Amino acid sequence: MSMRILIIGGTGQIGARISRHLCQRGDDVYVFGRRPPGDAAVHHARTNFHWVQGDVRDAIKVREAVKAIRPIKIIHLAALLQFACDVDPAQAIEVNVVGTLNVLEAAREFGVARVLFGSSVAVYGQQRALLREDGAVGADVSLYGETKLMGEKLGAQYAKNYGFEFIALRFCGIFGSGAPQSRGMAWVRRQIESSVNGERVLIEDASGDERVQLTYVADAADASVALLDHAQPTFGVYNIAAGHENYISLRQFHALIKSVAPGAGDVEFVGCGRDMALVSIDRLHALGFQPRYSVVDGIRASLEALQGQ
Repeated sequence: MSMRILIIGGTGQIGARISRHLCQRGDDVYVFGRRPPGDAAVHHARTNFHWVQGDVRDAIKVREAVKAIRPIKIIHLAALLQFACDVDPAQAIEVNVVGTLNVLEAAREFGVARVLFGSSVAVYGQQRALLREDGAVGADVSLYGETKLMGEKLGAQYAKNYGFEFIALRFCGIFGSGAPQSRGMAWVRRQIESSVNGERVLIEDASGDERVQLTYVADAADASVALLDHAQPTFGVYNIAAGHENYISLRQFHALIKSVAPGAGDVEFVGCGRDMALVSIDRLHALGFQPRYSVVDGIRASLEALQGQ
């Protein structure tokens, strides 16, 4: 049975993948964002895809969109990423916190059944222990992480007060085809991937030794859809990550790119970033979801997508 779904911020790396998946299976998909999808011609060829121009910071636009569409469920992915938050803290609050509040208010008013919120493992801060959803947040949480944690708290409170379902998706180490909509570590990984064209890449935001559990974008999108569809998810927060075998450094990531594409250019790292601890995906496994992509599999799939374009 098809559903009417609204994806806010649906033109980014994960959102674009989710919207294609939902359209292909026959759902009525509405994407709300400031810019149309990069593959708009492909999308608009489908009668079940609809693009709605708007900014998540504009409460009136968000309300009007939800009122007109009357979606059964909303996937809220609009956000400023880490470096963009650091550069413009005021906009970080406007987009990541006030924007989320605008979505929750509209969901409350128009009877949306479930809201999925694109959060991040950045909420854990700097920790060494395995990152579990029921564990405490760590010390030294970035501004980006704090805005995502506030979004989670707002969503949980709205769900408690008004009776709809709210699920936070703590994405981890996303890489692969598609363009992040602002600067953060996903943008760094995308820059590293761009070395496949043979040119030298300079990374100013990382040393190369930063480790994270890399998650190919298709796994992130598929896990999101699994939680969109599940009849009754047990928890309100889920880590969205691949397995521990994908826990590698940025330098190792580039080395794997070169192993798949020997003609890839060199990458120079001149900055400093943050390590992430290993992430538990026990809750995803309990849903019956199993990530499919190793890092090498994801690199190959990303290259195939690039060649297809």
